[in-house]
Amino acid sequence: MTSLKTKESTLQALDRASRHPPSANQIRKQRVSFIMGSLDKESAVTRAKVEKSLAEQEGTKAD
Repeated sequence: MTSLKTKESTLQALDRASRHPPSANQIRKQRVSFIMGSLDKESAVTRAKVEKSLAEQEGTKAD
């Protein structure tokens, strides 16, 4: 069994972050990142295409 320990400063930063919900922009970036990471390496889909498609679905402007 290992004796790994997390630094107290890291635990405090995680605690602070958990108290603040992510902004709409942060969630959008996470969605784009998730989609891009799910694509096949040979996919011709670009980040711009993903952002445009999400914007159309959400009825907003792409970044």
